[in-house]
Amino acid sequence: MKKWILMIFAVQIVLFYLACGKGQSAKTYYKTIFEQEQKVAQATQNFSNALEKGMSEAENIQKHLSVIEKSYQELGNALENAVNTIKNTNSMKNDEGFKESAITLFEFYQKVHKEEYKTMVELCKKGKFGDEELQQMSLITESIDKNGKPFEDKLKGAKAKFVQKYNL
Repeated sequence: MKKWILMIFAVQIVLFYLACGKGQSAKTYYKTIFEQEQKVAQATQNFSNALEKGMSEAENIQKHLSVIEKSYQELGNALENAVNTIKNTNSMKNDEGFKESAITLFEFYQKVHKEEYKTMVELCKKGKFGDEELQQMSLITESIDKNGKPFEDKLKGAKAKFVQKYNL
């Protein structure tokens, strides 16, 4: 009789541990992806702020160039770290596409970083920043926004489904 009670008690402990582990696993999984998303968002905001400050003083854009270049590099690092961290995170079964949509979004922005954002930095390096350069920057920004929206929407939807599924 004692053996049965101990065995039932042991099974209950294991089941409780597994149940807690699943919830914690979903929370940790979400937190890992969310933190990377926040780091990229902050680096993107810093880059955007540096560009805006430089463009607001177009006649003196050269004095802002070091800040623009630094924030550009930091954004590249944040994107690379986000992709690597999320790829190296153990996948969760039935994650509603959360991990894959995050990777896809950040890889899209890695491409943007290497092409469009680089072009923006190069425009600033020219030293002359007039209406033509402002127009080109505006067109680049509009293109990024338009092309990135489907990736952002997909991540937003996958995140919402994940949060709902795991009651986070």
